[in-house]
Amino acid sequence: MQIETKAVGRAGTVELAEGVRVPKRFSAVVRPERADTLPYDVELMVGVENGRFVVDSLIARRRDGGPPVTSDGLRDVPVASLLRQAAQQMLVGLEDVDDDANGALVDDVGGLLNDAQSEVRLRAVARSYRVAALLGDPPTQAVADAFGVARSTGRAVDRAGARDGCARPRVASSSR
Repeated sequence: MQIETKAVGRAGTVELAEGVRVPKRFSAVVRPERADTLPYDVELMVGVENGRFVVDSLIARRRDGGPPVTSDGLRDVPVASLLRQAAQQMLVGLEDVDDDANGALVDDVGGLLNDAQSEVRLRAVARSYRVAALLGDPPTQAVADAFGVARSTGRAVDRAGARDGCARPRVASSSR
């Protein structure tokens, strides 16, 4: 499935982690490669609300030779799945974590909050946490998965991140 995303207007950005921003509103045009995967070409208008991506509007377009747009056909449009894929497309490259930060976290989780070099690791954890929260994934599990640590460790890091404000992305008014 081909998905093209593009920022819309001057709605501003959402800061996921320090220096990591995504458009507050964007469009996503979805064109399936095979007609049996999705009955129509679909365009989503996506916004950010309460720290999550949401679909503000959806346009279904009949393809040449394709079936007409009907209520039965619209029921076959997997809106949540398309939203998730569009959000992931918009976030491409934002979840990249420095291998040194990842390795250090896995090697010394206990010292994460106590040593002088923890800033880079905390930023990587915060980024992972915020991206998961924005996608609607369980942030604790995402942190555990991203860093290859036990879920109980992820919960400890999750609590530390939430205490430092990682749980909710900030909405910025500028359109950087």
